[in-house]
Amino acid sequence: VAGGDWDDHEAPTFVRDGVDRLLVDSSRLVRPLPEIPGLQETRSYQGRLREKLYVFGAGHALCAYLGARCGYERLDEAAHDPLLRNVVRTCLLDARAALEHECPGLHGDGWEAVDSAISRYENEELRDPIRRVARNPLRKLAPTGPVVGGAKLVRSAFGRVPAPFALGIASALLYRDDADDQARELTTMLRRQSVGVAELL
Repeated sequence: VAGGDWDDHEAPTFVRDGVDRLLVDSSRLVRPLPEIPGLQETRSYQGRLREKLYVFGAGHALCAYLGARCGYERLDEAAHDPLLRNVVRTCLLDARAALEHECPGLHGDGWEAVDSAISRYENEELRDPIRRVARNPLRKLAPTGPVVGGAKLVRSAFGRVPAPFALGIASALLYRDDADDQARELTTMLRRQSVGVAELL
């Protein structure tokens, strides 16, 4: 939301990115899809859902955690950092390749999907705070969450977790936000396990 606080007397302004596509599972259709702008059918609906979680969602979270480690406050600032963008892009290319390995029916240009995701992270108009994107790190680090789930997908396909993914996971483990219950819980869990910062970097 931009253009004022919810508490003031101005009407709130909603800002979104430029994506205006809605995918429909064509295997469930009993009649042809109506011709509505932006409505598209796919026979790889489950693959597209996994792409959203383990490509777009993973990159979104990794960009936030890496950006937080570098002191950025907004996602677009982190995404414009050439080094961070390269790390995130490498993770997403690996995740997309692993997904194509797992879901052969998932057609389309993986490079285009990754570049599209990163361009959305770079959108300055959204002014998306890193604290919003990085919140609830335990959910994102769960075995089926976007960060660890994406790394597991890559390991399952290629037998290894690439160094950029490992760096992103370490950054997520080191995320600190006293206003975030899960971030505080994560810090407590690491202390109980005697995991230090030097061991994660």
